Amino acid sequence: MHGNMDAFWSETDDMDERNGRLYAVVGKVDDPKPEIRLRVGVYGNWMSLPVTALFTANHHPADLSDLHHVPPEAEI
Repeated sequence: MHGNMDAFWSETDDMDERNGRLYAVVGKVDDPKPEIRLRVGVYGNWMSLPVTALFTANHHPADLSDLHHVPPEAEI
């Protein structure tokens, strides 16, 4: 957590986050609109994810498999 600073990945985050898992950083916690960033890390390689990959506006968990699901009518 970065308190009242922006949500960003620091050099310390990059050094500490070397396992295979999801990582999040939160910033501007006292603002009306706090910030959150999410990424997946695999042994020092990261890919940003939309926060909606885990959290949705209706507060129901999102199924990550849905992110890669192509509806049948969209298949070529």
